[in-house]
Amino acid sequence: MQRRFTRGIWAECDSSVQDFRPQDFRNGWSGTDGNELPPGGLWETVFDRLLGKRPTKEQTFMVEVEQTRPFTNRQGQLVPAPVLQPLEQYAQYKQYYIPELSAIIADHNRSPAGWVKTRYINAGRQPPSSQEINDRHVPPLNRWSDVTWTLWKQKAGDNAKKLRYIARSFITNPETKSVMSYIYDKHGGDNAKAFPGLEFGMNTPEGRALLGTPNGIGTARILIDRATELGRREPRVRIFNEGANGFYMLWDMVPPNQPGGSGGGTRKARRQRWSSESLMSKDLK
Repeated sequence: MQRRFTRGIWAECDSSVQDFRPQDFRNGWSGTDGNELPPGGLWETVFDRLLGKRPTKEQTFMVEVEQTRPFTNRQGQLVPAPVLQPLEQYAQYKQYYIPELSAIIADHNRSPAGWVKTRYINAGRQPPSSQEINDRHVPPLNRWSDVTWTLWKQKAGDNAKKLRYIARSFITNPETKSVMSYIYDKHGGDNAKAFPGLEFGMNTPEGRALLGTPNGIGTARILIDRATELGRREPRVRIFNEGANGFYMLWDMVPPNQPGGSGGGTRKARRQRWSSESLMSKDLK
């Protein structure tokens, strides 16, 4: 069986790049901001083991935004604030920004586009196309990558270009978990799951498959859309589990002159190399 895990990275990434500003959150969003460490201490331990550094509360900025307000869509139409149904939750992005470690920890995330699709499906209706959702049903600032990069620039300032690590916590997306489970089974089963887990570069089928998952595509977008600020990077990804259902992913966006990077190359060459690979389960066999 050749099950397609993703539609290919560039199907999601080939769009015009827009620079947003913190004030753009006024269009549809509300939020909270403060110094707070991720719960449980897991990422403090991970960074301590990998970098020899533990983030402190004072160094860590927790920002949570929810799409609770009316907004003007890309067509200039005013869209009223969403009214939640029983057991429904707002579209939400919650991350921890740690400029001292050049790291972002993604915590709980529900995109506005995904929220719209889910609402249609739950009502027994066919969701609009992705283009229609983007134009009419969500605020212009709505993608995880744009929200995260805008807030990262606000918190990191001139050091935003040094972003190195993107961590994904509490992964629940079935597609991503399916890919991760397949890879674990291929590389030792349960014995491969505990931290430090497994690490792959983009020259491996596993790395390419993980980059194309819903929890990897946001990192791909940041690398491509923000290449002017970040420069050339060669991402590596580490996956591991914590507990029975805790799926975690850590992206290391390695500069070419750092350990793990090869140097050379251009944005065009990188696009050609990554997009030439089909992200199919057959690649993992």
